[in-house]
Amino acid sequence: MVVILISWLYVFFTSISFGIAVYKVLRVSPKDVTLISITGFFSITLLAGFWAVFGPINGFFQCVVVLLSFLLYWKNKTTYSSLLWDSLKEWRELAPKIKILFLGIALLILAQSASEPFILDNESYYIQTISWLNQYGLVKGLANLHIFLGQTSGWHITQSVYSFSFLYDRLNDLNGYLLILSQFYFFKQLNRYQTSKSVFDLTIGLLPLANIFFFQFISSPSPDLPIYIISIILFSLYWEKENELYRLGTICILCLYAILIKITAIVLLGIPILMVFQHHQIVKKKYITLGCIAILTGVLFIIKNTILTGYPFYPLTSFRVNSYTWTLPREIMEYFFSAASRNNFYVSRIDFNSLNTLELIKIYFFHSGLTSAIAWLTLLTFCITPFYLISKNSSRKAIHLFGISTLSLCMIAASSPQFRFYIHFTIFFICLIVAQHIKKWRYLLHSINGFILCFIVFIPLSYTGISSNTFNSKSSVFQMKNTLLPHANSKWETKYNVVQSGNLRFYSPTQNSFFWVTGNGTLPCVNREQIEYFQKYFHYQTQLRGHSLKEGFYAKPLNP
Repeated sequence: MVVILISWLYVFFTSISFGIAVYKVLRVSPKDVTLISITGFFSITLLAGFWAVFGPINGFFQCVVVLLSFLLYWKNKTTYSSLLWDSLKEWRELAPKIKILFLGIALLILAQSASEPFILDNESYYIQTISWLNQYGLVKGLANLHIFLGQTSGWHITQSVYSFSFLYDRLNDLNGYLLILSQFYFFKQLNRYQTSKSVFDLTIGLLPLANIFFFQFISSPSPDLPIYIISIILFSLYWEKENELYRLGTICILCLYAILIKITAIVLLGIPILMVFQHHQIVKKKYITLGCIAILTGVLFIIKNTILTGYPFYPLTSFRVNSYTWTLPREIMEYFFSAASRNNFYVSRIDFNSLNTLELIKIYFFHSGLTSAIAWLTLLTFCITPFYLISKNSSRKAIHLFGISTLSLCMIAASSPQFRFYIHFTIFFICLIVAQHIKKWRYLLHSINGFILCFIVFIPLSYTGISSNTFNSKSSVFQMKNTLLPHANSKWETKYNVVQSGNLRFYSPTQNSFFWVTGNGTLPCVNREQIEYFQKYFHYQTQLRGHSLKEGFYAKPLNP
Protein backbone atom coordinates (compact mmCIF):
# COMPACT_ATOMS: atom_id res chain seq x y z
CA MET A 1 0.00 0.00 0.00
CA VAL A 2 2.72 2.46 0.97
CA VAL A 3 4.73 1.87 -2.20
CA ILE A 4 1.61 2.26 -4.34
CA LEU A 5 0.63 5.49 -2.59
CA ILE A 6 4.10 6.95 -3.23
CA SER A 7 3.86 6.01 -6.90
CA TRP A 8 0.42 7.66 -7.12
CA LEU A 9 1.84 10.95 -5.83
CA TYR A 10 4.27 10.87 -8.74
CA VAL A 11 1.45 9.93 -11.14
CA PHE A 12 -0.54 12.91 -9.85
CA PHE A 13 2.31 15.38 -10.34
CA THR A 14 3.22 14.30 -13.87
CA SER A 15 -0.35 13.88 -15.14
CA ILE A 16 -1.42 17.27 -13.79
CA SER A 17 1.63 18.95 -15.35
CA PHE A 18 0.90 17.46 -18.76
CA GLY A 19 -2.85 18.00 -18.40
CA ILE A 20 -2.51 21.72 -17.73
CA ALA A 21 -0.27 21.97 -20.80
CA VAL A 22 -2.99 20.38 -22.96
CA TYR A 23 -5.55 22.93 -21.75
CA LYS A 24 -3.07 25.70 -22.53
CA VAL A 25 -2.84 24.38 -26.09
CA LEU A 26 -6.64 24.43 -26.26
CA ARG A 27 -6.60 27.95 -24.79
CA VAL A 28 -9.19 27.20 -22.14
CA SER A 29 -8.86 27.36 -18.37
CA PRO A 30 -8.51 23.98 -16.61
CA LYS A 31 -11.13 23.59 -13.90
CA ASP A 32 -11.28 20.07 -12.48
CA VAL A 33 -8.40 18.03 -11.07
CA THR A 34 -9.91 14.73 -12.24
CA LEU A 35 -10.36 15.90 -15.83
CA ILE A 36 -6.90 17.51 -15.92
CA SER A 37 -5.21 14.33 -14.69
CA ILE A 38 -7.00 12.14 -17.26
CA THR A 39 -6.17 14.66 -19.98
CA GLY A 40 -2.57 14.47 -18.82
CA PHE A 41 -2.71 10.69 -19.24
CA PHE A 42 -3.85 11.21 -22.82
CA SER A 43 -0.92 13.46 -23.74
CA ILE A 44 1.58 11.21 -21.95
CA THR A 45 0.13 8.21 -23.81
CA LEU A 46 0.61 9.95 -27.16
CA LEU A 47 4.21 10.77 -26.25
CA ALA A 48 4.89 7.21 -25.02
CA GLY A 49 3.13 5.63 -28.01
CA PHE A 50 5.25 7.43 -30.58
CA TRP A 51 8.34 6.82 -28.44
CA ALA A 52 7.58 3.07 -28.42
CA VAL A 53 7.78 3.02 -32.21
CA PHE A 54 11.52 3.57 -31.88
CA GLY A 55 12.41 2.17 -28.47
CA PRO A 56 11.32 0.85 -25.07
CA ILE A 57 9.34 2.83 -22.50
CA ASN A 58 12.07 2.40 -19.91
CA GLY A 59 14.01 4.40 -17.35
CA PHE A 60 15.40 6.78 -19.95
CA PHE A 61 11.89 7.62 -21.12
CA GLN A 62 10.91 8.16 -17.48
CA CYS A 63 13.71 10.72 -17.18
CA VAL A 64 12.20 12.54 -20.16
CA VAL A 65 8.77 12.52 -18.48
CA VAL A 66 10.23 13.87 -15.24
CA LEU A 67 12.12 16.60 -17.05
CA LEU A 68 9.11 17.66 -19.12
CA SER A 69 6.87 17.56 -16.04
CA PHE A 70 9.11 19.96 -14.14
CA LEU A 71 9.46 22.24 -17.16
CA LEU A 72 5.68 22.32 -17.65
CA TYR A 73 5.17 22.87 -13.94
CA TRP A 74 7.61 25.78 -13.96
CA LYS A 75 5.98 27.31 -17.01
CA ASN A 76 2.47 26.93 -15.59
CA LYS A 77 3.16 27.05 -11.86
CA THR A 78 0.59 29.82 -11.28
CA THR A 79 -2.12 27.70 -12.86
CA TYR A 80 -0.82 24.63 -11.02
CA SER A 81 -1.00 26.38 -7.66
CA SER A 82 -4.43 27.79 -8.43
CA LEU A 83 -5.70 24.35 -9.33
CA LEU A 84 -4.46 22.84 -6.07
CA TRP A 85 -6.04 25.65 -4.05
CA ASP A 86 -9.32 25.26 -5.92
CA SER A 87 -9.27 21.50 -5.29
CA LEU A 88 -8.60 22.13 -1.59
CA LYS A 89 -11.51 24.54 -1.54
CA GLU A 90 -13.75 21.92 -3.17
CA TRP A 91 -12.66 19.44 -0.53
CA ARG A 92 -13.51 21.85 2.28
CA GLU A 93 -16.93 22.47 0.80
CA LEU A 94 -17.84 18.79 0.88
CA ALA A 95 -20.31 17.80 3.57
CA PRO A 96 -18.70 15.93 6.52
CA LYS A 97 -20.59 12.73 5.61
CA ILE A 98 -19.26 12.87 2.07
CA LYS A 99 -15.69 13.43 3.28
CA ILE A 100 -15.92 10.35 5.49
CA LEU A 101 -17.36 8.28 2.64
CA PHE A 102 -14.66 9.41 0.24
CA LEU A 103 -11.76 8.78 2.63
CA GLY A 104 -13.15 5.35 3.50
CA ILE A 105 -13.54 4.32 -0.13
CA ALA A 106 -10.11 5.76 -1.04
CA LEU A 107 -8.50 3.63 1.67
CA LEU A 108 -10.35 0.54 0.42
CA ILE A 109 -9.24 1.27 -3.15
CA LEU A 110 -5.64 1.51 -1.99
CA ALA A 111 -5.94 -1.79 -0.12
CA GLN A 112 -7.56 -3.52 -3.10
CA SER A 113 -4.83 -2.18 -5.41
CA ALA A 114 -2.24 -3.93 -3.24
CA SER A 115 -4.07 -7.28 -3.38
CA GLU A 116 -3.63 -10.02 -5.97
CA PRO A 117 -5.03 -9.37 -9.48
CA PHE A 118 -8.48 -10.77 -10.18
CA ILE A 119 -9.13 -10.34 -13.93
CA LEU A 120 -8.14 -13.45 -15.91
CA ASP A 121 -6.98 -11.44 -18.93
CA ASN A 122 -4.19 -10.16 -16.71
CA GLU A 123 -2.66 -13.64 -16.88
CA SER A 124 -3.05 -13.97 -20.65
CA TYR A 125 -1.82 -10.67 -22.04
CA TYR A 126 -2.01 -7.59 -19.74
CA ILE A 127 1.29 -8.26 -17.97
CA GLN A 128 3.02 -9.37 -21.14
CA THR A 129 1.83 -6.36 -23.16
CA ILE A 130 3.27 -3.96 -20.60
CA SER A 131 6.52 -5.98 -20.34
CA TRP A 132 7.04 -5.82 -24.10
CA LEU A 133 6.47 -2.06 -24.07
CA ASN A 134 8.89 -1.59 -21.19
CA GLN A 135 11.64 -3.75 -22.67
CA TYR A 136 11.30 -3.30 -26.44
CA GLY A 137 8.52 -0.83 -27.31
CA LEU A 138 6.23 -1.73 -30.20
CA VAL A 139 7.54 -4.93 -31.83
CA LYS A 140 6.81 -5.86 -35.43
CA GLY A 141 4.49 -8.84 -35.77
CA LEU A 142 4.13 -9.36 -32.02
CA ALA A 143 0.62 -10.73 -32.64
CA ASN A 144 2.24 -13.70 -34.39
CA LEU A 145 3.61 -14.75 -31.01
CA HIS A 146 0.35 -14.25 -29.10
CA ILE A 147 -2.64 -12.85 -30.98
CA PHE A 148 -3.91 -10.92 -27.94
CA LEU A 149 -0.67 -8.92 -27.81
CA GLY A 150 -1.80 -7.28 -31.03
CA GLN A 151 -4.46 -5.39 -29.07
CA THR A 152 -2.00 -3.30 -26.96
CA SER A 153 -4.55 -0.86 -25.58
CA GLY A 154 -3.72 2.81 -25.14
CA TRP A 155 -4.33 2.20 -21.43
CA HIS A 156 -1.52 -0.36 -21.40
CA ILE A 157 0.74 2.23 -22.98
CA THR A 158 -0.22 4.60 -20.15
CA GLN A 159 0.36 1.87 -17.56
CA SER A 160 3.75 1.03 -19.08
CA VAL A 161 4.83 4.60 -18.31
CA TYR A 162 3.89 4.14 -14.65
CA SER A 163 4.90 0.52 -14.07
CA PHE A 164 8.47 1.59 -13.17
CA SER A 165 9.72 -1.86 -14.19
CA PHE A 166 13.30 -0.58 -14.21
CA LEU A 167 12.99 -0.01 -10.44
CA TYR A 168 10.32 -2.41 -9.18
CA ASP A 169 8.27 -5.27 -10.61
CA ARG A 170 4.93 -4.93 -8.74
CA LEU A 171 3.35 -1.67 -9.88
CA ASN A 172 0.52 -2.17 -12.37
CA ASP A 173 -1.97 -0.22 -10.27
CA LEU A 174 -3.06 2.75 -12.37
CA ASN A 175 -6.69 1.59 -12.26
CA GLY A 176 -6.80 2.24 -8.52
CA TYR A 177 -5.54 5.78 -9.00
CA LEU A 178 -8.13 6.44 -11.70
CA LEU A 179 -10.94 5.09 -9.53
CA ILE A 180 -9.97 7.40 -6.65
CA LEU A 181 -9.98 10.36 -9.04
CA SER A 182 -13.44 9.38 -10.25
CA GLN A 183 -14.76 9.06 -6.69
CA PHE A 184 -13.76 12.65 -5.97
CA TYR A 185 -15.53 13.74 -9.15
CA PHE A 186 -18.69 11.74 -8.30
CA PHE A 187 -18.86 12.87 -4.68
CA LYS A 188 -18.52 16.52 -5.69
CA GLN A 189 -21.64 16.04 -7.80
CA LEU A 190 -23.39 14.45 -4.82
CA ASN A 191 -22.41 17.43 -2.69
CA ARG A 192 -23.64 19.86 -5.35
CA TYR A 193 -27.04 18.17 -5.30
CA GLN A 194 -27.66 19.65 -1.86
CA THR A 195 -28.04 23.09 -3.44
CA SER A 196 -28.88 22.36 -7.08
CA LYS A 197 -31.51 19.65 -6.42
CA SER A 198 -30.69 18.43 -9.91
CA VAL A 199 -31.60 14.81 -10.56
CA PHE A 200 -28.59 14.51 -12.83
CA ASP A 201 -26.20 15.69 -10.09
CA LEU A 202 -27.66 13.02 -7.84
CA THR A 203 -27.34 10.45 -10.65
CA ILE A 204 -23.60 11.08 -10.90
CA GLY A 205 -23.40 11.20 -7.11
CA LEU A 206 -24.88 7.70 -6.87
CA LEU A 207 -22.28 6.12 -9.17
CA PRO A 208 -19.92 5.17 -6.29
CA LEU A 209 -22.55 2.52 -5.52
CA ALA A 210 -21.19 0.70 -8.59
CA ASN A 211 -17.86 0.20 -6.81
CA ILE A 212 -19.11 -3.26 -5.88
CA PHE A 213 -18.51 -4.06 -9.56
CA PHE A 214 -15.64 -1.64 -10.28
CA PHE A 215 -13.47 -3.05 -7.47
CA GLN A 216 -12.87 -6.25 -9.44
CA PHE A 217 -10.88 -4.20 -11.99
CA ILE A 218 -8.63 -2.34 -9.58
CA SER A 219 -5.73 -4.73 -9.02
CA SER A 220 -4.97 -5.33 -12.70
CA PRO A 221 -4.49 -2.89 -15.62
CA SER A 222 -7.80 -3.71 -17.29
CA PRO A 223 -8.75 -1.18 -20.02
CA ASP A 224 -12.43 -1.73 -19.20
CA LEU A 225 -12.38 0.42 -16.06
CA PRO A 226 -11.06 3.59 -17.76
CA ILE A 227 -13.73 3.14 -20.44
CA TYR A 228 -16.41 3.00 -17.73
CA ILE A 229 -15.06 6.09 -15.95
CA ILE A 230 -14.46 8.15 -19.10
CA SER A 231 -17.90 7.30 -20.54
CA ILE A 232 -19.69 8.40 -17.38
CA ILE A 233 -17.67 11.61 -17.16
CA LEU A 234 -18.49 12.33 -20.81
CA PHE A 235 -22.19 11.97 -20.03
CA SER A 236 -21.78 14.35 -17.11
CA LEU A 237 -19.93 16.97 -19.18
CA TYR A 238 -22.46 16.78 -22.00
CA TRP A 239 -25.29 17.40 -19.54
CA GLU A 240 -23.72 20.65 -18.26
CA LYS A 241 -25.03 23.93 -19.69
CA GLU A 242 -22.10 26.36 -19.43
CA ASN A 243 -18.51 26.76 -20.68
CA GLU A 244 -19.06 25.28 -24.13
CA LEU A 245 -15.44 25.72 -25.23
CA TYR A 246 -14.10 24.06 -22.09
CA ARG A 247 -16.59 21.22 -22.30
CA LEU A 248 -16.03 20.59 -26.02
CA GLY A 249 -12.25 20.54 -25.62
CA THR A 250 -12.42 18.16 -22.67
CA ILE A 251 -15.04 15.95 -24.31
CA CYS A 252 -13.00 15.62 -27.52
CA ILE A 253 -9.83 14.73 -25.62
CA LEU A 254 -11.63 12.15 -23.49
CA CYS A 255 -13.35 10.64 -26.55
CA LEU A 256 -10.05 10.30 -28.41
CA TYR A 257 -8.42 8.75 -25.37
CA ALA A 258 -11.28 6.28 -24.96
CA ILE A 259 -10.99 5.19 -28.61
CA LEU A 260 -7.22 4.79 -28.21
CA ILE A 261 -7.92 2.61 -25.19
CA LYS A 262 -10.64 0.54 -26.84
CA ILE A 263 -12.03 0.86 -30.36
CA THR A 264 -15.51 -0.13 -29.13
CA ALA A 265 -15.71 3.36 -27.59
CA ILE A 266 -15.96 4.94 -31.04
CA VAL A 267 -19.71 5.46 -30.56
CA LEU A 268 -18.87 8.07 -27.90
CA LEU A 269 -17.86 10.38 -30.75
CA GLY A 270 -21.57 11.07 -31.03
CA ILE A 271 -21.27 13.35 -27.97
CA PRO A 272 -18.80 15.91 -29.43
CA ILE A 273 -20.62 15.73 -32.78
CA LEU A 274 -23.87 16.69 -31.05
CA MET A 275 -22.09 19.54 -29.27
CA VAL A 276 -20.74 20.84 -32.56
CA PHE A 277 -24.24 20.98 -34.03
CA GLN A 278 -25.65 22.64 -30.92
CA HIS A 279 -22.94 25.28 -30.43
CA HIS A 280 -21.30 25.63 -33.84
CA GLN A 281 -20.80 29.41 -33.69
CA ILE A 282 -19.17 29.23 -30.27
CA VAL A 283 -16.92 26.21 -30.71
CA LYS A 284 -15.85 26.61 -34.36
CA LYS A 285 -12.67 28.44 -33.32
CA LYS A 286 -11.37 25.17 -31.78
CA TYR A 287 -11.87 23.00 -34.86
CA ILE A 288 -8.29 23.29 -36.17
CA THR A 289 -6.63 22.56 -32.83
CA LEU A 290 -8.89 19.65 -32.01
CA GLY A 291 -8.62 18.36 -35.58
CA CYS A 292 -4.82 18.25 -35.32
CA ILE A 293 -5.01 16.35 -32.03
CA ALA A 294 -7.50 13.90 -33.59
CA ILE A 295 -5.19 13.32 -36.57
CA LEU A 296 -2.24 12.73 -34.24
CA THR A 297 -4.27 10.19 -32.27
CA GLY A 298 -5.42 8.45 -35.45
CA VAL A 299 -1.86 8.25 -36.77
CA LEU A 300 -0.67 6.60 -33.55
CA PHE A 301 -3.60 4.17 -33.65
CA ILE A 302 -2.79 3.12 -37.22
CA ILE A 303 0.99 2.92 -36.70
CA LYS A 304 0.57 0.85 -33.53
CA ASN A 305 -1.76 -1.65 -35.18
CA THR A 306 0.35 -1.87 -38.34
CA ILE A 307 3.53 -2.60 -36.42
CA LEU A 308 1.96 -5.19 -34.15
CA THR A 309 -0.28 -6.99 -36.64
CA GLY A 310 0.01 -5.61 -40.17
CA TYR A 311 -3.65 -4.56 -39.99
CA PRO A 312 -3.94 -0.75 -39.59
CA PHE A 313 -7.48 -0.97 -38.18
CA TYR A 314 -7.04 -4.12 -36.11
CA PRO A 315 -9.16 -6.03 -35.16
CA LEU A 316 -10.88 -5.26 -38.48
CA THR A 317 -9.60 -7.64 -41.12
CA SER A 318 -9.85 -5.10 -43.93
CA PHE A 319 -6.97 -2.94 -45.23
CA ARG A 320 -4.44 -5.70 -44.67
CA VAL A 321 -0.85 -4.72 -45.53
CA ASN A 322 0.31 -7.68 -47.62
CA SER A 323 3.79 -6.33 -48.32
CA TYR A 324 4.98 -6.64 -44.71
CA THR A 325 6.59 -9.95 -43.78
CA TRP A 326 5.27 -9.73 -40.22
CA THR A 327 1.59 -9.32 -41.14
CA LEU A 328 -0.62 -11.82 -39.32
CA PRO A 329 -1.95 -14.47 -41.76
CA ARG A 330 -5.41 -13.69 -43.05
CA GLU A 331 -6.88 -17.09 -42.16
CA ILE A 332 -5.83 -16.69 -38.52
CA MET A 333 -7.35 -13.21 -38.31
CA GLU A 334 -10.59 -14.33 -39.93
CA TYR A 335 -10.82 -17.35 -37.66
CA PHE A 336 -10.26 -15.58 -34.36
CA PHE A 337 -12.31 -12.51 -35.19
CA SER A 338 -15.21 -14.25 -36.86
CA ALA A 339 -18.68 -14.03 -35.33
CA ALA A 340 -18.34 -17.59 -34.05
CA SER A 341 -15.10 -16.81 -32.26
CA ARG A 342 -16.41 -13.58 -30.72
CA ASN A 343 -19.34 -15.44 -29.25
CA ASN A 344 -17.63 -18.64 -28.15
CA PHE A 345 -17.40 -17.52 -24.55
CA TYR A 346 -20.97 -18.77 -24.10
CA VAL A 347 -21.55 -21.13 -27.04
CA SER A 348 -19.20 -23.42 -28.95
CA ARG A 349 -18.22 -22.71 -32.54
CA ILE A 350 -20.06 -25.83 -33.74
CA ASP A 351 -23.25 -24.83 -31.93
CA PHE A 352 -22.95 -21.27 -33.19
CA ASN A 353 -22.93 -22.43 -36.79
CA SER A 354 -25.93 -24.69 -36.28
CA LEU A 355 -28.20 -22.38 -34.23
CA ASN A 356 -30.37 -19.55 -35.50
CA THR A 357 -30.38 -16.03 -34.06
CA LEU A 358 -33.30 -16.58 -31.67
CA GLU A 359 -31.68 -19.72 -30.26
CA LEU A 360 -28.40 -17.86 -29.72
CA ILE A 361 -30.21 -15.03 -27.91
CA LYS A 362 -31.98 -17.55 -25.68
CA ILE A 363 -28.68 -19.21 -24.77
CA TYR A 364 -27.10 -15.86 -23.97
CA PHE A 365 -29.89 -14.83 -21.60
CA PHE A 366 -29.83 -18.19 -19.82
CA HIS A 367 -26.08 -18.82 -20.04
CA SER A 368 -24.94 -18.53 -16.41
CA GLY A 369 -25.83 -16.77 -13.17
CA LEU A 370 -23.92 -13.49 -13.50
CA THR A 371 -24.08 -13.17 -17.28
CA SER A 372 -27.80 -13.87 -17.37
CA ALA A 373 -28.57 -11.55 -14.47
CA ILE A 374 -26.76 -8.62 -16.07
CA ALA A 375 -28.27 -9.38 -19.49
CA TRP A 376 -31.80 -9.37 -18.09
CA LEU A 377 -31.11 -6.27 -15.98
CA THR A 378 -29.79 -4.44 -19.04
CA LEU A 379 -32.76 -5.46 -21.17
CA LEU A 380 -35.18 -4.32 -18.47
CA THR A 381 -33.33 -1.04 -17.96
CA PHE A 382 -33.27 -0.16 -21.65
CA CYS A 383 -36.96 -1.03 -22.01
CA ILE A 384 -38.03 1.08 -19.04
CA THR A 385 -35.78 4.10 -19.62
CA PRO A 386 -37.61 5.55 -22.70
CA PHE A 387 -40.93 5.57 -20.85
CA TYR A 388 -39.23 7.06 -17.82
CA LEU A 389 -37.63 9.85 -19.88
CA ILE A 390 -40.97 10.68 -21.51
CA SER A 391 -42.97 10.64 -18.27
CA LYS A 392 -40.46 12.91 -16.53
CA ASN A 393 -40.27 15.33 -19.46
CA SER A 394 -36.53 14.82 -19.55
CA SER A 395 -34.31 17.13 -21.53
CA ARG A 396 -33.16 16.38 -25.06
CA LYS A 397 -29.69 15.73 -23.69
CA ALA A 398 -30.96 12.77 -21.69
CA ILE A 399 -32.60 11.40 -24.84
CA HIS A 400 -29.36 11.94 -26.79
CA LEU A 401 -27.35 10.01 -24.19
CA PHE A 402 -29.87 7.18 -24.25
CA GLY A 403 -29.65 7.07 -28.04
CA ILE A 404 -25.84 6.90 -27.99
CA SER A 405 -25.94 4.17 -25.34
CA THR A 406 -28.49 2.16 -27.31
CA LEU A 407 -26.41 2.43 -30.48
CA SER A 408 -23.34 1.29 -28.59
CA LEU A 409 -25.29 -1.61 -27.08
CA CYS A 410 -26.47 -2.71 -30.54
CA MET A 411 -22.92 -2.61 -31.91
CA ILE A 412 -21.63 -4.66 -28.99
CA ALA A 413 -24.46 -7.18 -29.36
CA ALA A 414 -23.58 -7.59 -33.04
CA SER A 415 -19.85 -7.98 -32.44
CA SER A 416 -19.01 -9.42 -29.01
CA PRO A 417 -21.90 -9.48 -26.52
CA GLN A 418 -19.94 -9.59 -23.28
CA PHE A 419 -21.47 -7.69 -20.38
CA ARG A 420 -18.19 -6.00 -19.44
CA PHE A 421 -18.45 -4.05 -22.70
CA TYR A 422 -21.83 -2.49 -21.91
CA ILE A 423 -22.49 -2.68 -18.18
CA HIS A 424 -21.50 0.96 -17.56
CA PHE A 425 -24.48 2.10 -19.65
CA THR A 426 -26.75 -0.13 -17.57
CA ILE A 427 -25.31 1.28 -14.34
CA PHE A 428 -25.72 4.88 -15.51
CA PHE A 429 -29.39 4.58 -16.44
CA ILE A 430 -30.21 2.60 -13.32
CA CYS A 431 -28.72 5.45 -11.27
CA LEU A 432 -30.71 7.97 -13.35
CA ILE A 433 -33.97 6.16 -12.57
CA VAL A 434 -33.14 5.48 -8.92
CA ALA A 435 -32.16 9.13 -8.36
CA GLN A 436 -35.84 10.07 -8.68
CA HIS A 437 -36.87 7.95 -5.72
CA ILE A 438 -34.12 7.80 -3.08
CA LYS A 439 -33.25 11.46 -2.54
CA LYS A 440 -33.40 11.15 1.25
CA TRP A 441 -31.68 7.78 1.36
CA ARG A 442 -28.54 8.68 -0.55
CA TYR A 443 -26.19 8.65 2.45
CA LEU A 444 -27.70 5.45 3.81
CA LEU A 445 -27.15 3.69 0.48
CA HIS A 446 -23.54 4.90 0.32
CA SER A 447 -22.93 3.73 3.88
CA ILE A 448 -24.33 0.27 3.16
CA ASN A 449 -22.24 0.16 0.00
CA GLY A 450 -19.14 1.02 2.06
CA PHE A 451 -19.74 -1.92 4.41
CA ILE A 452 -20.18 -4.27 1.44
CA LEU A 453 -16.90 -3.04 -0.03
CA CYS A 454 -15.17 -3.87 3.25
CA PHE A 455 -16.34 -7.46 2.86
CA ILE A 456 -15.13 -7.53 -0.75
CA VAL A 457 -11.68 -6.22 0.16
CA PHE A 458 -11.00 -8.17 3.35
CA ILE A 459 -13.13 -11.34 3.27
CA PRO A 460 -12.71 -14.10 0.62
CA LEU A 461 -15.88 -14.57 -1.38
CA SER A 462 -16.84 -17.44 -3.66
CA TYR A 463 -18.37 -16.67 -7.08
CA THR A 464 -19.00 -20.32 -7.94
CA GLY A 465 -22.77 -19.92 -7.79
CA ILE A 466 -22.95 -16.92 -10.12
CA SER A 467 -20.12 -17.52 -12.59
CA SER A 468 -19.07 -20.50 -14.68
CA ASN A 469 -15.49 -19.20 -14.90
CA THR A 470 -13.49 -21.51 -12.64
CA PHE A 471 -10.42 -19.24 -12.79
CA ASN A 472 -12.30 -16.35 -11.18
CA SER A 473 -14.24 -18.42 -8.66
CA LYS A 474 -12.82 -16.56 -5.63
CA SER A 475 -12.37 -12.86 -4.94
CA SER A 476 -8.94 -11.33 -4.39
CA VAL A 477 -8.53 -10.00 -0.85
CA PHE A 478 -6.10 -7.73 0.95
CA GLN A 479 -3.50 -9.34 3.17
CA MET A 480 -1.54 -7.59 5.92
CA LYS A 481 1.76 -8.47 4.27
CA ASN A 482 0.73 -6.14 1.43
CA THR A 483 0.55 -3.09 3.74
CA LEU A 484 4.01 -2.00 2.64
CA LEU A 485 4.64 -3.96 -0.56
CA PRO A 486 1.86 -4.87 -3.03
CA HIS A 487 1.12 -8.34 -4.33
CA ALA A 488 3.02 -9.44 -7.43
CA ASN A 489 1.55 -8.44 -10.79
CA SER A 490 0.43 -12.04 -11.37
CA LYS A 491 -1.91 -13.99 -9.11
CA TRP A 492 -0.01 -17.23 -9.79
CA GLU A 493 3.55 -18.31 -9.06
CA THR A 494 4.01 -19.90 -12.44
CA LYS A 495 7.04 -21.97 -13.42
CA TYR A 496 8.31 -22.08 -17.01
CA ASN A 497 10.16 -24.39 -19.36
CA VAL A 498 12.43 -23.19 -22.15
CA VAL A 499 11.14 -24.46 -25.51
CA GLN A 500 12.84 -24.30 -28.92
CA SER A 501 10.71 -24.10 -32.07
CA GLY A 502 12.77 -23.42 -35.17
CA ASN A 503 14.73 -20.25 -34.48
CA LEU A 504 12.28 -19.21 -31.72
CA ARG A 505 13.30 -19.89 -28.14
CA PHE A 506 10.48 -19.10 -25.71
CA TYR A 507 9.28 -19.64 -22.15
CA SER A 508 6.19 -21.82 -21.71
CA PRO A 509 4.23 -22.30 -18.46
CA THR A 510 4.72 -25.77 -17.01
CA GLN A 511 1.08 -25.89 -15.89
CA ASN A 512 -1.26 -25.12 -18.79
CA SER A 513 -4.16 -23.82 -16.70
CA PHE A 514 -5.75 -22.38 -19.85
CA PHE A 515 -4.86 -22.03 -23.50
CA TRP A 516 -3.80 -18.36 -23.51
CA VAL A 517 -1.89 -18.31 -20.21
CA THR A 518 1.44 -16.47 -20.03
CA GLY A 519 1.52 -14.94 -16.53
CA ASN A 520 4.62 -12.90 -15.72
CA GLY A 521 7.08 -15.04 -17.64
CA THR A 522 10.36 -13.92 -19.15
CA LEU A 523 10.05 -12.60 -22.71
CA PRO A 524 9.21 -14.13 -25.09
CA CYS A 525 6.54 -16.01 -23.20
CA VAL A 526 3.75 -18.07 -24.75
CA ASN A 527 1.99 -21.34 -24.01
CA ARG A 528 3.57 -24.23 -25.91
CA GLU A 529 0.10 -25.60 -26.65
CA GLN A 530 -0.73 -22.38 -28.45
CA ILE A 531 2.35 -22.56 -30.70
CA GLU A 532 1.62 -26.21 -31.53
CA TYR A 533 -2.06 -25.44 -32.18
CA PHE A 534 -1.19 -22.85 -34.83
CA GLN A 535 1.25 -25.27 -36.44
CA LYS A 536 -1.23 -28.16 -36.52
CA TYR A 537 -4.41 -26.40 -37.59
CA PHE A 538 -3.19 -23.34 -39.53
CA HIS A 539 0.19 -24.67 -40.74
CA TYR A 540 2.13 -21.62 -39.55
CA GLN A 541 5.15 -21.59 -37.27
CA THR A 542 5.99 -18.44 -35.32
CA GLN A 543 9.61 -17.45 -35.97
CA LEU A 544 11.97 -14.58 -35.25
CA ARG A 545 12.45 -12.09 -38.10
CA GLY A 546 16.10 -11.66 -37.19
CA HIS A 547 18.56 -12.35 -34.40
CA SER A 548 16.93 -10.24 -31.69
CA LEU A 549 13.43 -9.94 -30.21
CA LYS A 550 13.27 -6.26 -31.19
CA GLU A 551 13.26 -7.31 -34.85
CA GLY A 552 9.92 -8.99 -34.26
CA PHE A 553 8.14 -12.14 -35.41
CA TYR A 554 6.57 -13.60 -38.52
CA ALA A 555 4.40 -16.61 -39.34
CA LYS A 556 6.40 -19.10 -41.40
CA PRO A 557 4.20 -21.24 -43.72
CA LEU A 558 4.52 -25.00 -43.25
CA ASN A 559 3.67 -27.77 -45.64
CA PRO A 560 0.32 -29.37 -44.62
